[in-house]
Amino acid sequence: MTNKPGDGEGRTWGLLQDLLAVHGRQQTAELLGVSDRTLRRAESAGRLTKPLEAALVRYASSTSDPGPATGNIAVEVAGLASRVDGLERNVSEAMDEMEESIESLVASNEKLQARVTELEGAADHPLPTVCDGDRTVTLNRRYPQLVTEKAEPGEERVYRDATPLIVEWRSQRRAYLDASSSWAKLTANLRLAELEIELISQHGLTVPPADLPWNGLRRHSELQRRYRTLERLRRERRRMRVRRWLLRLLTLGFLGR
Repeated sequence: MTNKPGDGEGRTWGLLQDLLAVHGRQQTAELLGVSDRTLRRAESAGRLTKPLEAALVRYASSTSDPGPATGNIAVEVAGLASRVDGLERNVSEAMDEMEESIESLVASNEKLQARVTELEGAADHPLPTVCDGDRTVTLNRRYPQLVTEKAEPGEERVYRDATPLIVEWRSQRRAYLDASSSWAKLTANLRLAELEIELISQHGLTVPPADLPWNGLRRHSELQRRYRTLERLRRERRRMRVRRWLLRLLTLGFLGR
């Protein structure tokens, strides 16, 4: 059984986790002046060896050297961030398990109701049409409540006031998929959650990857899930800002911009 680290080791352990998250194992080993095998042994055992703990303390003290207190502050902040991450991870896992159980029940009910609706409308269900100047455009889909990933001719006549939000949603989705940094990906994902909440709650729309309109129960479930996602992303953004600030502090502004 792994022994629980004391306060001092907990702080340096937190610093190690942050270094691994930012730099990876190989670069962290080079920064600390230890071998990759030493880091692997510490991760496997769940605690620090004396040489590795000493290397971490030296790193925290020497990286930014305006005074002896700076290294201690860095270790304190890193240890606190690690403990907060652990607590949030445990809560998030429990919420995910509960959410999966609820969504499984909701999905079964939604499939049944969607099938009934499809059978009722299969006999005579014309496609939505809009006028575009002198010609009539037929949207190539059955349900105008669905938000599509690609724009369609004349869709603004169907989406009406929601059209600008849908245009921005598509733009943010491309930004999320094309993001080259974790900060850009987080920012785009957070804005996506905000837009989807407004599209669902204010305009009654259904967003991808759904291919059938949500009923009232499913819409409520999807909306609540996005509220939780939005809160999680906002917490991640706050933590990332702290880490970027800490990285700038420790590297005298060269990293973490």
